[in-house]
Amino acid sequence: MDDWDKAVSFDAGTTPRRSTSSLDDGIIVVPNRTRLIWLGAVAAMGVVAVVLDYQSSMAFRARRYFAIPWTQRVNPDSIKDGVARVVPLGTPVDQVGARLKRVGIGADGLSGYYALPSGSDSVIRLAYDPRHFALVQAHYGIMLHFDAGVLRQVRVEPWFTGL
Repeated sequence: MDDWDKAVSFDAGTTPRRSTSSLDDGIIVVPNRTRLIWLGAVAAMGVVAVVLDYQSSMAFRARRYFAIPWTQRVNPDSIKDGVARVVPLGTPVDQVGARLKRVGIGADGLSGYYALPSGSDSVIRLAYDPRHFALVQAHYGIMLHFDAGVLRQVRVEPWFTGL
């Protein structure tokens, strides 16, 4: 029984009011300060998770160009595997540019394919987007080495820029 049971009801005269003490059964009451601390901790963990799993525009474009699965991180090895799917070893040098253009390399201004006149080497550039905020951004140079007019080797070099 609580104080509300003794209060006079304006609409029912002296009819006893329903007790509110039964509403607290099974409910754990957390003080506001503790609740705010937990809320702040959960929010901070969410921010850290977003920062750690931050996907740059370069990583998004690399996934699109080279069909890198979303379950795989974008790194030099995954990019190398993706390039091998688009331009397999043994591809003639005159077909490489067309294959890369078909997947979008060079169409956005943030990537490009550059062949040396000698035909022995070429480079694919995947640049970061300067309009996309990040403290440190990665961009990649993908070196293609040709021998006797066919692709023999792919090498991926990351470069980092930022604070």
